[in-house]
Amino acid sequence: MNTILYGKSVTSDQVKAVAYIMIRSGAKIRLIAPFSTQANERPLEIQVATFSKFSNQPIWTVEKIKATNFLPVQ
Repeated sequence: MNTILYGKSVTSDQVKAVAYIMIRSGAKIRLIAPFSTQANERPLEIQVATFSKFSNQPIWTVEKIKATNFLPVQ
């Protein structure tokens, strides 16, 4: 798993909690982003997935996650 997608009502702290759990389990997160097309239909969802198209993206570190405020698409 290398991707976290989240709905518009998910808080930044909730996204960070999922990311920290994934990192502790050995996952290399390549993308953390809000849903772009289904934000209204999935406001409270967090999706964890693997997308090969992001496999060359830099890996998110704990430090980078801590410093980021994850905002939903409005």
